[in-house]
Amino acid sequence: MKNLVKDASMGPLREAFTQGTEITNLKKEDMRAVNLQDFENALQEVRPSVSLNELGSYEDWNSKFGSFPPSTMQPRSG
Repeated sequence: MKNLVKDASMGPLREAFTQGTEITNLKKEDMRAVNLQDFENALQEVRPSVSLNELGSYEDWNSKFGSFPPSTMQPRSG
């Protein structure tokens, strides 16, 4: 999640650079807000930091010791 948010937050900066804005001339008030499209773009770039195998281990641990009932967790794909 952290990497997804971090990448999405770079969207406005990337856009400014593609429009030819120099970093030395960039002002905070000229930057647009992060939007849904930035998150959708980030989803295409950011890869999971936990493998499906590791995720299974966390789900097993949660079912034994966790506070979230397994029915509230998203099913694994793959």
